[in-house]
Amino acid sequence: MAQWDEAIAYHQKALATPGFDTPGYAYNNIGIAYGAKGDHDTAIEWHQKALADPSYDTPGSAYNNIGVAYGAKGDHDTAIEWFQKALADPSYDTPGRAYNNIGNSYQAKGDFDRAIEFYQKAIDTPGYDTPGIAYHNMGNAHGRKGEHDRAIERYRKALETLRNPIRHAALINISNSLRHLGRLDEALETVNQILNEPEIDGNHWRAALIKQIIEEAKAGVQPSVAEEAVAKAPARETAETPEQIMLRKLGLQEKGRKDKYDEYLTKEVPARMDGFTCLRGWSSAVTLLEGGDDCHWTGGGYFLKWHGKGIVIDPGFDFMDNFHDAKLHLKEVDAVLVSHNHSDHNYDLSSLDDLRYELHRRWKVLNPKDRKKHDVSRCLFVIDEDTSKTFRDDNADHRGLPMKFSEADAQRERWLERLNELPLTIEHFKVQHGSDVPHAMGMRLRLHDGKNGTDFIFGYTGDTRWHPPLKDELANCDVLLAHISMPSDEELLDDSEYSARLGKEKGAGGFEVLPSDGFKATHLGYRGIIELIVATQPKMVLVGEFWAGLADLRVDLVKGIRRKVLERTGKDIPILPTGLGFRLLMPSLEVLCTSCERSVPHGDLKIAPAANPFGPLSYLCPGCLG
Repeated sequence: MAQWDEAIAYHQKALATPGFDTPGYAYNNIGIAYGAKGDHDTAIEWHQKALADPSYDTPGSAYNNIGVAYGAKGDHDTAIEWFQKALADPSYDTPGRAYNNIGNSYQAKGDFDRAIEFYQKAIDTPGYDTPGIAYHNMGNAHGRKGEHDRAIERYRKALETLRNPIRHAALINISNSLRHLGRLDEALETVNQILNEPEIDGNHWRAALIKQIIEEAKAGVQPSVAEEAVAKAPARETAETPEQIMLRKLGLQEKGRKDKYDEYLTKEVPARMDGFTCLRGWSSAVTLLEGGDDCHWTGGGYFLKWHGKGIVIDPGFDFMDNFHDAKLHLKEVDAVLVSHNHSDHNYDLSSLDDLRYELHRRWKVLNPKDRKKHDVSRCLFVIDEDTSKTFRDDNADHRGLPMKFSEADAQRERWLERLNELPLTIEHFKVQHGSDVPHAMGMRLRLHDGKNGTDFIFGYTGDTRWHPPLKDELANCDVLLAHISMPSDEELLDDSEYSARLGKEKGAGGFEVLPSDGFKATHLGYRGIIELIVATQPKMVLVGEFWAGLADLRVDLVKGIRRKVLERTGKDIPILPTGLGFRLLMPSLEVLCTSCERSVPHGDLKIAPAANPFGPLSYLCPGCLG
């Protein structure tokens, strides 16, 4: 009846019954059931248990079944070895089946002559009870050799046998061979014979396709490559209908089956140290100019881990791909923060929300122990007011109502209440990033440390031009993540040339006209980021939001920023270019080597240029630098 789980359960009951004296037979039958379910490794284990039972007196059957399992796994050489073991067992009473199975293995290996030899041995074996199957398989081998006349002979011999369960499969293969021989009228007659009979083995759909191909061929129309591929393949040797096959593949007979969401939800997640992970390569829509595995211009976002809680910041283009490539898991995400409504900062926000919704639905039906282990209870979403106009505003169970970075006291109190669940406080502030995003925000994250009562301050500029209030909002940061974008040509001139160019029309080759105050209009730029660092003097600066539209200046920009900051402050502040693969441990401010993943003091870190144009930088410890 093909109810494999029920069969396994009853065999298990037999094994648990006191006095049951033939466990080897049950072991072997359980192996057969697992093989039918497609779990061939487990099938082999159970057949081996049968062989290990001293009272099991038909080892040839288990040998043959192990061979079938290896054949299904595609290991045909090992399968043949086990079939030969079955034949060597003098008590094995169905050697014809082993011969037929060896033929199948040789046919799968493409050795059609050896396959035909063993099919003939099966047919010649006294007492072999299914010669029609061997004849049919031999016909397939002849057909694959291009010997269609011989193939037709063998298929017709298969139809003559009284115990042939594959009648329509044989007729389909006859019609295919007739078609290849150019005998289209006979082929059409054979196909119509199938279609005029009741469905018996799930081959009506294929017969209809071959009939269409034959009629088109008679009209001089060639079939498509896909149609020809389906028609040429030997018809399957099964009585299953397409619907039965689909139900089996979907595992509807299995209790507790898992879909991909379930598998992902219950995946084990390793413990992760507190720190910052950069999941962002480049900024703006320039990241959309390439695709596939060869794309180096990846976008992305950022991820913070603090005291077991995870915070996503600005999930832009490619964020979900970069997140999973870094072997992070959505169970680690407890809050999502979005600074402004530009696609390179919020493009994957909906994707993240959709996946969290699917996981939350499945999490709710887990038992209490597993719900605690695989927690996706609720994720806090705090987004800027511009993004909130296009993002969902429903009060969903997996995240509640999305909160907004707003100066309105009521709004602020609502998401602060939710933040009490997390070991951080967010102090957001308005920045200047252009008229299309009037509510763009920067953030100052106070990461609370319950052990010593001090806070670790992580500052984030978001996208903004330099304006004096920034120095007050981002004062006393332990780590400052500052976005630079591409510097304008004017910013890289010496002071005298720079002053002469301010507010003037750009000349030939000039990239951007600077406003009269000397700073870029919508980003910090080169001079703005230097001004911010000099004014705030954090313990460490991570420079991000590099633009890939013209050239890769990441290492050069940071060298220039370091030199300028040292000249103006007399302090050698650690300033690092952050990019895809960069991981900073907090609060130690050590960096994980991208080669060996060992932590290294930031002062010993060596930054290697990208191996490919616009590819990720390497952050290397002295040992890996060589």
